[in-house]
Amino acid sequence: MTAWQIDLLTALDTLPCEQAVFARITAAARQLGFEHCAFGLRAPWPLQAPETVMLNNYSDAWQAHYAQEGYLACDPTIRRGLCSTDPLVWSD
Repeated sequence: MTAWQIDLLTALDTLPCEQAVFARITAAARQLGFEHCAFGLRAPWPLQAPETVMLNNYSDAWQAHYAQEGYLACDPTIRRGLCSTDPLVWSD
């Protein structure tokens, strides 16, 4: 894990809500040169229906397309996120 990732994850532990976390992630993404980013969190409780939070700054049109096509069910970033808490940065 790189220094910026460690700094970001450390800062996230002190933020009061998911909107504050997403604001920090968005700022870090912009510093890395990315225009868009997404953040997802699935709480481990309740066991039968765990709460899921998904935030992103993609256009409304892309979000509607993503939902309409059912990409959530096959998105490889979702599968990776279920196995790792490390930030995922796309490469070329």
